[in-house]
Amino acid sequence: MNVLQARALPGAIEAVAGFARREAIPILLRTLEDDVARLAAKDALQKLRWLAIANLIEGPLASDGWRQLRFLLYQYDPALATLARQIALRIGHESDQARASLVALDGLGSTDWTVVAEAEQALIQHLRMARAAIEKEILN
Repeated sequence: MNVLQARALPGAIEAVAGFARREAIPILLRTLEDDVARLAAKDALQKLRWLAIANLIEGPLASDGWRQLRFLLYQYDPALATLARQIALRIGHESDQARASLVALDGLGSTDWTVVAEAEQALIQHLRMARAAIEKEILN
């Protein structure tokens, strides 16, 4: 993991993912910003998806940490966007929570049934925030 902290190398990312260690998650999230390592980091996080979710949802994540992860709300990958939505609704600012509602709407079109179920549940739980986005989607 020390290698990844210095430089994001795809081979090192794959090796770290193979160990399935919780402390690798923050390092892998940071490597998503690297153009060369992004694909390997995404694959690694997909392999460690439930470990990543547990680490971010259950772990202590301050607002400072959220600022570093905000970009995940704009990911095309439904699993990463769903993870970001869960975090935004928990500790994000109001504008991030509104964006999270749009992410939940996008999740309804996913082919992954877990993403769809998660999106439906989020829209029901946060209807007050999501109402404007839902109405706009219906009118379009």
